[in-house]
Amino acid sequence: MKRSILMLACSAVLFAGISFRLRPVPSSDSPTDARRYNHFPSDSCDLDSIVRIRWVNFSPYTKPGQNPNNLNLVIPDSQIIALLDSLRPYADGIRTFGTQHGLENIPRLAKERGFKVIVGIWLDFESDSAGLAANKAQIANGIKIIQDGYADSVIVGSEVLYRKNLTATKLVQYINQVKAVCAPLNIPVSCADVYYYLVANPSVIAACDFV
Repeated sequence: MKRSILMLACSAVLFAGISFRLRPVPSSDSPTDARRYNHFPSDSCDLDSIVRIRWVNFSPYTKPGQNPNNLNLVIPDSQIIALLDSLRPYADGIRTFGTQHGLENIPRLAKERGFKVIVGIWLDFESDSAGLAANKAQIANGIKIIQDGYADSVIVGSEVLYRKNLTATKLVQYINQVKAVCAPLNIPVSCADVYYYLVANPSVIAACDFV
């Protein structure tokens, strides 16, 4: 039973991508112990010694035909809950990637299960009124999640500079809009992007509480 739960959790993690810190190995441990602590499990591994993941990039699009480009799709709470429950024994926190189409429920459901949550606000092109409206809805929903107490930190935009969705100036405006809500609550705010785009845009780094 433990192995089947593990495989389900690992499948969700590998689908979404992971960020983790290796468990420190006490100096008294042998090289064999070090290998056991710091490698992914194999058939010969003691499952009780698996490293615990600090943060998981959480994407709930796990069923056939589901993807974030389908704007008519709403991920049901039951699907989110099943994935969160499968990850709970192995991860401390999750990072989300949007605040619409059912994703706005992830922070609350995660908090109810003891996770820490980095709330991700997805930003895209604003080349037409629909794109502008979508970004404004993402920001508004993200602010509501923050005000409801379901955010430990916030990421405004994911690789928008890399994909050239928005200018650095516009991204900073959105970051500052969210920071105005988060600052009194001591919730740090950042964005996620490729490092050389951040280096090339110091105004974005300056606007972020962490990078």
